[in-house]
Amino acid sequence: MLTYGLKRGTTDELLFIDDSQVPNGLDCDCVCPHCQHDLIARNGGKKKTHHFAHTSGADCGGARMTALHMLAQKVLERDKVVMLPAYNTEYVTHEALQKEFANVVLEQVWKDESSTRKPDCVCTQEDATYPLWVEIYCRHKVDTERKEDIRRRGVYCIEIDFKDLLGTEYTEQDVIERLTKDTEHREWISCPVWDRENEAKCQQALAEEEREAKEAEELRAASKKEYQRLETIVNEWKQKRDEASAAKVIEEIKRKPFRDLYEEYEWCIYDILVPNGNWVDFAKHNPKTDIGRKVFYTLIHYYVRANFSHIPSEDYYWVNQKITDILNDNNNTRAIYIQLEYLLVLWVLSKLEKYRTYKDEDALYGKTFAHNEAIRSAVLHLICAGKRNWRYYLANQKAHDTITKNFSGKQGGDEVIAIIRICFPLKEETSSFESPQSLEPTLHEPVGYDKEFVGVNLNEAWAKLNQAFNEQSY
Repeated sequence: MLTYGLKRGTTDELLFIDDSQVPNGLDCDCVCPHCQHDLIARNGGKKKTHHFAHTSGADCGGARMTALHMLAQKVLERDKVVMLPAYNTEYVTHEALQKEFANVVLEQVWKDESSTRKPDCVCTQEDATYPLWVEIYCRHKVDTERKEDIRRRGVYCIEIDFKDLLGTEYTEQDVIERLTKDTEHREWISCPVWDRENEAKCQQALAEEEREAKEAEELRAASKKEYQRLETIVNEWKQKRDEASAAKVIEEIKRKPFRDLYEEYEWCIYDILVPNGNWVDFAKHNPKTDIGRKVFYTLIHYYVRANFSHIPSEDYYWVNQKITDILNDNNNTRAIYIQLEYLLVLWVLSKLEKYRTYKDEDALYGKTFAHNEAIRSAVLHLICAGKRNWRYYLANQKAHDTITKNFSGKQGGDEVIAIIRICFPLKEETSSFESPQSLEPTLHEPVGYDKEFVGVNLNEAWAKLNQAFNEQSY
């Protein structure tokens, strides 16, 4: 229903259907705001909604839109208050703000060399600086061409959406609420000061992205070059297996043994020597020579110091079986012995890794074991003495008592005793953290220490250990 009519003879005086000055019938003296045809006021009944109707009986589609548009203009011209929209972009955020102006002019013509514009309302302060254009949206939004032209002019402009009110029996109070209090239903067409701020920050962000992309590309290139350099050193070591190539590998290990896992485009020689952290695979392929042994222990030393060691769980049983097979082989060579030493070191470190959650000092034992050759030799030869029953040779009270007797009181002896007790716990000591299925049905008595294993004298190893204790070098 059309509830506002234009007083005859005026261009902007709207009358509400229930105003006291609007008599019923043709005496209302009103015309349609859109088509200018005579209206009849139907405001005397009690059953039907009061409204204006065209005397011709025609249905004027633009009447309600034009009336609402004119009413919004008249309210803003009268009250001079408008709610400015919020300004939200990725880089700039400002909340909606109610603003009062000194003057509001309707449909003022603005002409420059490129175009002529007639905004619905122009709001200004006393000094007439920074005028605000207000566009009333009832049926047609400000199109892209007009938006670009407004922005080109550098004027402040907002658009307020009244379209949803067309389907309601709106009142003047609804229009006032929409203009002055509602923070939605509006947007900035142009806001030069915030647009400039947004553009500056956007350009800054783009420049930062370009800088970061350039740096990332440089890092990728440097990373690729570094990987190729390290790969060349490792390939040379794999091909020559000599002192000179080993020295290059060891130098790289000492220079940068490991990389920061949180840093992109970073490589170290460990990534190439031990791909995917598979120590068992590394032990399989590393040369079984004294030179290879030196590379192995250098890497183990730095790895344990940085991360502590482990064996991939899927390889644990292979390691256990391989150690047993080597110990049962009576035709051991120096290369086989070194392979055995590799595997035993990894096995001991994996046990220390497993149980260090029960005792904090186990991590220290692991580092001590990896760092000191004398302690490694003593522990490994004690393991080797068990031959085919190596896992259980030391897992009984008599063996533990013998070890304690030999090492107790010596500086560093506690580390050796602790390592043996962690790796070969007594049956009652394992009940709280190891399933019964992982233990053999019976434990074997020690059969005595072998004096020699593949040309390595156990007494000499113990002598080295004692010397290390005395020199406090462990």
